[in-house]
Amino acid sequence: MRGDNFREVIERIRTSVSIVDIIGNYVQLKKAGKSYRGLCPFHAEKTPSFYVDPDKGLYHCFGCGASGNVFTFLMKKEGLSFSEALRELAKIAGIKIDEEVKSSKELLLLKEAKTYYQKVLNESEEGIPVLNYLKQRKVTTEAILTFGLGYASGAGLVTYLKNKGFDFYTMLKVGLIKENPRGGYSEFFQDRLIIPIYDHFGNVVAFGGRAMKESDEPKYLNTPETEFFSKGKILFGYYTNKKELKESGIPIVVEGYFDVMALFMMEIKRGLAPMGTALTEDHANFISSQFSKAILLFDSDEAGKRATLRSIKVLLEKGVMPLIASLEFSKDPAEAWENGRIDEVKKALDSASDFAKYILRISATIEERASNVRDLLESIQRIENPVLRKDFGDLVAKAFGIGSIGLNEVLKLLSGQKKESVVAGVDFSLAVSALIDSEIREVLLNELSEEDFLCEDAK
Repeated sequence: MRGDNFREVIERIRTSVSIVDIIGNYVQLKKAGKSYRGLCPFHAEKTPSFYVDPDKGLYHCFGCGASGNVFTFLMKKEGLSFSEALRELAKIAGIKIDEEVKSSKELLLLKEAKTYYQKVLNESEEGIPVLNYLKQRKVTTEAILTFGLGYASGAGLVTYLKNKGFDFYTMLKVGLIKENPRGGYSEFFQDRLIIPIYDHFGNVVAFGGRAMKESDEPKYLNTPETEFFSKGKILFGYYTNKKELKESGIPIVVEGYFDVMALFMMEIKRGLAPMGTALTEDHANFISSQFSKAILLFDSDEAGKRATLRSIKVLLEKGVMPLIASLEFSKDPAEAWENGRIDEVKKALDSASDFAKYILRISATIEERASNVRDLLESIQRIENPVLRKDFGDLVAKAFGIGSIGLNEVLKLLSGQKKESVVAGVDFSLAVSALIDSEIREVLLNELSEEDFLCEDAK
């Protein structure tokens, strides 16, 4: 599709969809004259300053300045490229475009592969041991069907897809087969439970595979990244739980596929999980475009604690309030579900603490407290919204007992010279410790004078 024709199709798609209906999926809009008004989805506000003009097909926020048309809204809100937004709106409008027909060959193949994997799991003898494994982990039939679980034996998929009219090149492109060193092809997944990965609009864009033999490594394996799939951008569980997530307004970020499914089976349909990665900046961008808060419920082991700390920082920098839930007995939601400890999970979620209280609780020493305060405030300083910056800073000050004066001094030190040269002869963390601990402050005041400091703010 070229030049003028392509522009005509874009305009036809734009005029065929209702910008009010599209934005209304994300914002509660109320009629205000010829326009519609609601709370801006791109920044925190209490008084509506976000307007949608259906006649012009435009939106504008008088608070943060965000503006555009239906394409730019979907791009910003869902983290899509223009071509991705165009494809999704074309589907809604019922308009076929060359680019969509071209790219949908891969998506159709992935959808057909999902059907195949499901049939092997549910309708063949090969699937019986896998169904028994799922039964052992208390995975319900509803969850198996809702999440589209399947099984890859390692043989049969290629013949099935060829009979459906798909070629080797397309199978290779989406990562379902791989070239062998000695020639020929083999299936990417061998003896693995298959977990379909959906984009935010419900298209199957990739698969995760869980090894059925404990000796097989890695335990979890994803199909390679493609133009449709980037594991640093997609959060598992979002599409499946989309309705409940929008109703509740607070997602629960967990570590893995089975944790999301466990929450679903507990009737807590708000679980999201990164896929084999820590929560990324792109994940945080997407969460911040949808929600103002997020609960982190990671594993209770040391790796889980490290993931929690990293996730707190990345969410804070995007202006999302991290709330932290901790399980008392179970390692993760999946284990809690398998052992019938639903109340434990619900109690943990109900008593989730703000990020500052959590950091204080896990800081075993004064040095850790000082270092964690510094890290938190560095993240908070990167928040664009000044109101959130102040509110989050106040939470840190309150939790650590710093007080407004001490907090301001820490911020001055952070925004001054390099930390190594802020205080002569005194470690930066110790300087922060003095601001949050009265005993250390008294000792330092007795032992140091202004001459011991290089930075004017520190003096």
